[in-house]
Amino acid sequence: MKLRCSTKTEKDYYASIYLDNHKWGVLPRKALHSFFDQIVPSELDENEAHALIELLRNFALEKLLDYLAKFERCTYLARSYLQRYGFDRSIIDYCIGEALAKGFVDDTRFAEIYIRSFAQSGKSRKQISTKLRTLQIPLAVFEQFLDEYLDKDNQILAITEEINKLLHNTQGLAPRKRREKILGSLYRKGFEISSVMRILDQYDLNSDL
Repeated sequence: MKLRCSTKTEKDYYASIYLDNHKWGVLPRKALHSFFDQIVPSELDENEAHALIELLRNFALEKLLDYLAKFERCTYLARSYLQRYGFDRSIIDYCIGEALAKGFVDDTRFAEIYIRSFAQSGKSRKQISTKLRTLQIPLAVFEQFLDEYLDKDNQILAITEEINKLLHNTQGLAPRKRREKILGSLYRKGFEISSVMRILDQYDLNSDL
């Protein structure tokens, strides 16, 4: 098999590895030279190619586990991380499988932590659901946590806090304009408009806080 190693500059830490013009991923240049005893050949036999792919796979797994050790991640983020380095799909699938098996990636655990955190920061149910779906986490995985952490009392508190902020920011506006801005802002953030209106109706929009 034909081997090609490329870098954008001579100072690049990583080299992209190609076998028969197919990119398999990246390796540190020092590791590459060490693997081939300093002289990188242009042709590999089947055994040498297999050993090189094994080296790439081990390096990709090492990179992924280091990435996952820093913050909680979901499967989608873990896969996207390896894709940024251009690793072959078979290597990525292997690494994701290992991470799942070892418990380094758990979409249910990620969803619970994510929802708990953003519920505490006043995000709406819609905002949180939309974000988790963009991370390719099914509703069935996280719906229970929405019900647990986004109860009615928490949502009322979150809406009230948002209204108070917006009332401060809209001081001086006519009551009608003020109401429009508050409703529009909270609607875009995903809060139920009927709940917002019920709480907003308790405020005197003619006065400033």
